[in-house]
Amino acid sequence: MKIWVTRDTTGSLHAGGLERCRVWFTKPTYHYAYVTNKQFDDCPFGNNEMRGLGRSGWRVQQIHGKGVVEDISFGKLFGYGEAEDPLVQHIDGLAEYVWKKLNEHYGNTEFVNGWYEYEKAGLCKQEDFLLEIELDVKFNN
Repeated sequence: MKIWVTRDTTGSLHAGGLERCRVWFTKPTYHYAYVTNKQFDDCPFGNNEMRGLGRSGWRVQQIHGKGVVEDISFGKLFGYGEAEDPLVQHIDGLAEYVWKKLNEHYGNTEFVNGWYEYEKAGLCKQEDFLLEIELDVKFNN
């Protein structure tokens, strides 16, 4: 079974770690949302700096007529690297693998300040991190 992992903002990764990475069971695409002139004109406190901004992000839309498919927190679903919570589906090495791929995405720079600077320099973007993982699923009777 394939899953896809995406990341939130760099700041959210610093604040929440793998909880802020998202798991998808259908391959998402990154959508750019921009405020149109009509939307801009309807804003009570709008200014020229707001024009062109919007809510961008990873989404899967209209799967079999079911509407927008939501993502699931990686950390809440698979844990953070240790099997502390018996309700979390811990898979040995999976959390460490995602951290390794995140670190590569940020150019193997230092976590605290390096990731911010690397992204600020335009060397990585949120929409560039789409990790595809193949999982084996087994049922126990």
